[in-house]
Amino acid sequence: MKKLILFIWQLPQNLLGFLLSRKASFQMKVKNKIIYYKKFLNSGVSLGQFIILDNSIQSSKDWLNIVFHEIGHSKQSLYLGWLYLPVIGLPSFFRNIYARIFKKNEAWYYSGFPENWADKLGNVNRKTR
Repeated sequence: MKKLILFIWQLPQNLLGFLLSRKASFQMKVKNKIIYYKKFLNSGVSLGQFIILDNSIQSSKDWLNIVFHEIGHSKQSLYLGWLYLPVIGLPSFFRNIYARIFKKNEAWYYSGFPENWADKLGNVNRKTR
């Protein structure tokens, strides 16, 4: 019953996550979370119970930080429920686009909301700060 209530609490992001996770190249379990890997714009996203990462991230030297960062976003989803997409998802999406267009570095990207909160919730300690 608890799983059903949590699924409904996070319904919008769970539905998006379910759709995006289909046709994943492979999956891996980390800290009781299933990570789905597929071709995904050299990026990652956490949508409710679903964490989707680009295939290239697995070979990144920062792989573990990226996974724990996305786990932090999963915790934000648990806290905010239906508010997750407007409060976290949209700002995160636009911050990512802005960083790519204006070639902002990693330290800049992870220093602002909502990325810094996801790092804190995921216990990510970045050397770049």
